Parts: sequence; structure tokens; C-alpha cells
Amino acid sequence: MLPKVEFEVSEPLNKFCHISVLYYELLPDELAKGMVGNKAYQAKHSNLRKDENLERLRHAGIISPTAWYSTARTLIRTKSLDEAIASLKPGRPIGQILNIMKQDVHGYDDIWASTKPRLEQYKQRFVEEWSPISSQVLSRLSLLTKEDWTTTNDILVNFVDCLNGGFAWTDSIAVYPFPDMDVEKKFLAHELSELMTPTSTVIRILADAGLDESISHTVVDMLAFFSVKDFLKNLDRKGIKPNPSYYPMANTLFPLLEGYSKDPGAYPNLESFLKGMVPLLEQYALP
Repeated sequence: MLPKVEFEVSEPLNKFCHISVLYYELLPDELAKGMVGNKAYQAKHSNLRKDENLERLRHAGIISPTAWYSTARTLIRTKSLDEAIASLKPGRPIGQILNIMKQDVHGYDDIWASTKPRLEQYKQRFVEEWSPISSQVLSRLSLLTKEDWTTTNDILVNFVDCLNGGFAWTDSIAVYPFPDMDVEKKFLAHELSELMTPTSTVIRILADAGLDESISHTVVDMLAFFSVKDFLKNLDRKGIKPNPSYYPMANTLFPLLEGYSKDPGAYPNLESFLKGMVPLLEQYALP
């Protein structure tokens, strides 16, 4: 059974991400050099950083990526900050961000006053584009990954305008609102693929062959592309096809995944296909 994909705009989540972006250097590299490393947003709002918050976060200790994602998911799936805190009972490092959120975050009310209506308008536009294709994309992802959708919850998708991309965690997704609707469809498909692709299996197969484990990200993005491409107008537009400058071995993998996408039934499971692609990857992998 396919889950429903629902869309929301959440002030607590946006505020959480706003603080994370402002104080990005205190987060692990996975976050600081990735989706919270939005340099344009940091530069624009650098005057909102406060030394006392910087010190509190520094003394609180290291925030693990898992704690950050788990907290973000809770903020997506609860209706208020107080409800989220009661549900989380957070430890000290991540708890400091939540404590800062409970205070009057300097300048954020003005940001949210202009951001909320813009995100709400964007949500309405995107839902009109996504709703007719949602079940087909989810079905296609299930077919390509050879996995069933097992979540008992609706998948909640939130729009966050300060992120440098987005994330998926368990049954919840946050995405940056790209102006181009086709780019946004592909990006959401990528995050859905993050939920469905058996990444641990992909990494194990790559590791056993001595290949770069980051190729697993390429596989995730390829499966996303082939699940949504039939619903996009211009496949050559930047941000649609997997970018070989970002995804390792993308040019090598593309024809393999393209062939697989046309006849996934030729393989009993995704693992058998992945093992079959290893020799070609070994042939083209850099020494």
C-alpha cells in the first residue's frame, strides 16, 4: 500500500534550520558542509548571530547528525515546539538549540513574516503539480528498489527556504523550494529515494569490491531520476539528471540504470543488479 505524501509549512522547523544555518560551524561536517552550509543565507543574516548563543552552543558539546535529523523529524511531526520538546526529552547539545528557539530569536519574527506567505504560496503551486503524479512516482520507486513502502504514517514534506538542499528521515522530508517545478519534483523524488533505497546493501556491495562507498549516493539519485523522469518537461535542465561533478561515476552508471529501469523484472532483487554492475565500475574506477 502506498503512503500519502502531505505538504506543510512549519515555523518551528524553519526556525530550527535558521539557527542551525547561522551557527553552522558548531555542527558536524555532514551538516555544516552540506545542507546547513548555505553561505548566501549566512552572509545575509550574519548580523543576527549572537555571541552568547555561540558560547552556549559551543559549551553544550557536539551535536550528532542522528540527533539533528531526529529532532528535525520531531519538529515536522508535531504541532508546536513545546510538544516537540516534551516528545524528545533532548540531551544537552541539541537541547541548547531548542532552548534558543524558545527565546525571542533576534530578528526571526521579521524573517518569518515574509517567508511564511511565500512558502505557503509555493506549497499550493507545487501540490497542484505533484498530486497527479505522486502515486505513480511512489510505485515506480518501489518497483526499482524492489522494496515495499512499509511506513504506517503519511510522509510529511516541509518546505524550508534556508537549507542548502534538504533531507529525509524515516517518514519525514524537508526540501528547499526551488523556483523550477520540475527541479523540485526531481529533488523530492531524490529524498523519497533516500527513504526507499536499501543504502546499507549498496554500500556493502561497493565496500566488498573495494569501490568508493559514496557511489551509493549516485545510485540513490539515479533511482530517483528514473522514477520521475516521465513527468518532467526538460530532462536536460540543470538539476534534473544526476550531475557527474557531484555524483561519482554518474556517467558510467547512467546507461546501466537506464537499462535496468526499462526492465527491472529481469532481476529478482536490486542486489543482483548491483552486483552485476560492479565489474564495470571496477573497470572505470580511478586507481
